Amino acid sequence: RREVIALQDMGHKRLALEAGEDPRNNPIDYILESIRTIYSIHHKNGAIRRVNVNIAATTVENYRLLKEAGIGTYILFQETYSKEHYEVLHPTGPKSNYAYHTEAMDRAMEGGIDDVGIGVLFGLNTYRYDFIGLLMHAEHLEAKFGVGPHTISVPRICSADDIDTINNTLSCEGLKPTTADNVKSAFSGTMAYSIMEKHNISGNNDMLKIKFDAMASHDITYVGIIQTAKSSGLEQFPIPYVMTNCHNSLCAVGGTINEDDHLFGLSAAKRYGGIFVPPHIAVIHQYMREMMAGCGKMILGSDSHTRYGAFGTMAIGEGGPELVKQLVGRTYDIKRPDVILVYVTGKPQPGVGPQDVALDLIGSTFPGGLVKNKVLEFVGPGIGELSMDFRSGIDVMTTETTCLSSIWTTDEKTHEYLRIHGRENEYKKLAPEDVALYDGVVCMDLSEVKPMIALPFHPSNVYTIKDFTANAEDILAGVEENARATMGIDNFSLRSKITPKGVLADQGIIAGCSGGTFENIYTAADMLEKSASGTDAFTLNIYPQSQPVFYELNKIGSVNKLMQFGAVIKTAFCGPCFGAGDVPANGALSIRHTTRNFPNREGSKPAQGQIAGVALMDARSIAATALNGGIITPATDVEMPSNTYDYE
Repeated sequence: RREVIALQDMGHKRLALEAGEDPRNNPIDYILESIRTIYSIHHKNGAIRRVNVNIAATTVENYRLLKEAGIGTYILFQETYSKEHYEVLHPTGPKSNYAYHTEAMDRAMEGGIDDVGIGVLFGLNTYRYDFIGLLMHAEHLEAKFGVGPHTISVPRICSADDIDTINNTLSCEGLKPTTADNVKSAFSGTMAYSIMEKHNISGNNDMLKIKFDAMASHDITYVGIIQTAKSSGLEQFPIPYVMTNCHNSLCAVGGTINEDDHLFGLSAAKRYGGIFVPPHIAVIHQYMREMMAGCGKMILGSDSHTRYGAFGTMAIGEGGPELVKQLVGRTYDIKRPDVILVYVTGKPQPGVGPQDVALDLIGSTFPGGLVKNKVLEFVGPGIGELSMDFRSGIDVMTTETTCLSSIWTTDEKTHEYLRIHGRENEYKKLAPEDVALYDGVVCMDLSEVKPMIALPFHPSNVYTIKDFTANAEDILAGVEENARATMGIDNFSLRSKITPKGVLADQGIIAGCSGGTFENIYTAADMLEKSASGTDAFTLNIYPQSQPVFYELNKIGSVNKLMQFGAVIKTAFCGPCFGAGDVPANGALSIRHTTRNFPNREGSKPAQGQIAGVALMDARSIAATALNGGIITPATDVEMPSNTYDYE
């Protein structure tokens, strides 16, 4: 009501009501109530005369209700008429059905709404195709219903060479003016462009042929890669090739095959000149951070979470064939990717950790495919507020945004990290040029991030923990329905975890390349000091990500604190991320600071009627939950320790 009155005071008589595609929080009844409220307000002898509505595609019955509510124009952007591009942009969610979305105006007119507005977002597909699509859509409506669209909308467009407009915008933001020549060359001002250019041997900076500085594989993938390269004439590894043993390191199934693979990796390292990392020493990505990443490098890995951008390294995770190509002297061939600026400001609140920031970023970018196959370039004053562990904890999770790679500005904290690990010579200052042109921008205010939770069955299924616990019944009902719809599982009842005290988790895990950092674990240890896990079902398992990290945690007393609490400390192992470690019970809810929570990534077998749920959370909120007997709790609700410890 206050908003409507304020708009009336500004002289407005027509409003557009716009709502997100969230049937749980924006149901049709809420929209109808909002319309009635707007029309009911009479202020200073005036009232809103027309309410236009822009909401998601809906049913004929709902459109009939909108018509009865007296709406003006119903507006819905098609975005693109290319079915192929549309389905790439909307792989899941309410908008994923191309036909349902495209035929919305037909249903609206069948429901009695004869005043509609259509539109596209030029740039998602070729403009000619979508322009013709608009005209054909308008012709179709006129032919079938006798009336075409009231409006046809397109995004606002300004000329890229209008330097006065650009400089006016820069001036408003307190930035320096630029020149037309700078704008033309500004694409080359990004860190990503500079690094890719140095590794490209094609002579064409739009069609790249990349040679990497190093590669990495783990014991699920390196055997096939090396055998394929050997059959193609491999005689020596042309670049450093790291083979870690962090996936099948338990050697728990398959007879001798796991250890046989490890011995094969060792023999290959000796024969071809590779680097062999024995089981339990480090998970793949922590080894690469400690021993291989360097400013300005590019690294290729046969693991999807190959991300070392926080250390100044552009890293890409690919399938085994791309690593084979590098081993036999060929290149990684790719069209120059778009680069997205992630502008970081603010400072995290106490109790907010890297997984919270990462989940917030994933939830903002994954659903619309905003950064798919693009490079995320992290810049801004907020980066200086973050430790290297914090940065790398965000960076490794950028895989879940579907971006291709990442790169961060570097500073003295980067320099110190490399110095501690004996590689000070790998440091150099990385930053964009004074003028750099990006293909998109994501603004990240760290001070606004709250403790987050990603519910089954994807890291983008995110809520603040506060919102989740306040609306657990409805939200978990949606998760259960997803299990029924996608896996045919009818007996998955996460709502059974709701108790009078809150939502009860069965298991907590802090592990791997995202969770098992020095900082995450010592913070959890200090939170749990002088407490006890008790004797009920909730368990806590912690996996330091490398033996050096384990050693440092032991040295500062964190291991003892955790053991006294009742946590189980294990060696570096990726198992909890892919279903080979700490598989929960059927129907259980596990909260994890790991990378993924896809169906059966925790080890259950849905085809056999087994299913468990994994919710991703930050180590700090997992520790807060452990303090609360397994009742899911944001770390901002407990007293956070202020201690910091030096990694030596």
